[in-house]
Formats: sequence, C-alpha cells, structure tokens
Amino acid sequence: MPKNRLTLTVVLLIVALCSAFCAGAKTKVKIGLTGGESLFPEQLRTWFEEQHPEYEVEWFLPAWGFVREVPVHAAAGVAPDTWYGEAGYAMEWGFNGLTADLTPLIERDLKKTEYYMLDAVKDPAGPIWGVPGDFQVTVIFYNPSLFDGAGLAPPPPDWTVSDMLLMAEKLKKTDGTRPIQYGLPSYWSSISVGWFFWTRLLGGRVLDPTRTRSLLNSNETIQALEEQRSWIFERNLIPKPGEGSFSLLGGNLAMEPYIYVHRVG
Repeated sequence: MPKNRLTLTVVLLIVALCSAFCAGAKTKVKIGLTGGESLFPEQLRTWFEEQHPEYEVEWFLPAWGFVREVPVHAAAGVAPDTWYGEAGYAMEWGFNGLTADLTPLIERDLKKTEYYMLDAVKDPAGPIWGVPGDFQVTVIFYNPSLFDGAGLAPPPPDWTVSDMLLMAEKLKKTDGTRPIQYGLPSYWSSISVGWFFWTRLLGGRVLDPTRTRSLLNSNETIQALEEQRSWIFERNLIPKPGEGSFSLLGGNLAMEPYIYVHRVG
C-alpha cells in the first residue's frame, strides 16, 4: 500500500486584479499568510521584500482558522489582496465572487512546465481560482513499541491494504470486552485521512476526471465505502463512534494515517 499520497492543501489566492504600477512609486499590497509566524517567519518575509522592492507590503498573519472567515473579512472590506489558503475552500470563494479568475495572469506570467499541477484549482466552468503553493503528503505513522509487543515486523515498503488490515487485527487489545488498543483510528469525517483517503485507496472515486459528475453511486465507490463500514462493525478493526479516544501520541493506537507536515512541522 502506498505510504504517501499527494493532495492539494494550500493555494495562493488573489481577491482582486493587480493594479498597474505607478511610475516611481511602490505598489501597496496586503498579503495574508495563513498559519502565522510559525509557518512564515520574519526571515522569509524579509527575503520576499528584498526580492520584490517594487511592493510596499503589509503582512497579515492570521491563524489557520482564517480560511473559514474569508467571507466575513471580504464583506467588511478588510480581506488581503492575496493570501495563502486551502484548495478545499477555493471553489467556494471563487463561486461567491470573493476571488479573481487568475487565468489571464497565469497565461501571461507562468509556464505550466515549471509548475506541478498548475491547474489543480481550476473550476470545471473554466476559471482558475488559485496557484498551488505546495501539496500535503499523507503518510501512515506507526508505533514501533506496539508492533514489537505484538510480535510484528515494521511495515515493509511494498505492503498492501490487506497487509495493513491483518496487522490491525493483531494490534488490537481488549480488557475483557472493552477495547484498550486499536491498530487503526476512525477519522471518517476527514477528507485527507478519512473517508476520501480510504475510498481512493480501495479503488473508488468521488468525481469523474472532469470533476462535473459524482461517482458516489458507482459500484466501485459503494464497494469501497461498504468495505470501510465493515472494518468498524463486522471486523471490529476500528473504534466505533463514541467508543473512546485512541491516538498514536496517547500510546493506544498502533497506526495512524495523517498529514506529514502536521505531525512533524
């Protein structure tokens, strides 16, 4: 089973078209760096200003929750001119008129051959609402001590979903009938490490290649979702809703798929 998967998590978005440069004057621009000082330290911001002396930059360093507050900031007229956001919100922002179609600027200034998945935030209707800044990598972490305790070798590079499930069976522990340790978690509401992640790994798809038609009712996707349900209620490999808290850091979860940067960044 692949240990990592590239998915788009963050994009650069522009709320209004850039104004023309004034002769002999700097262009004022407000840049929002979602995630704050920890992700975008002063050295990085200073480097940008040195590389682009034509701009007079006002830095806005909001917490990550800003991505959910963009409509409020836009309505109040205080949204940044451009910001570091998240692709999951990009279509919504564009559809509601909060961001500009970057297609003409991309065609003028960028080369597709120099960017990976440059059209990753392209609306099926045509507009491109953002330029990818980076991609998240989803990996499966594991607890070596729990593997040793179960007599299991570390996961090999070529392991499969079937291998993972067999390991999860051996890694589960109970105190009588009460589960006290699981091999895998239940992050089903998550796109990055929950239902979407496993659906794709199991051969299902949510949208067709054009991203205009739902495939949730396809046989492959239904089968993938049913397989995930069976891990909870038939095979008892994953915690049931309300069964308790199990985590890798808590020492009672053996394997955990998660966003790499979130755990080690």
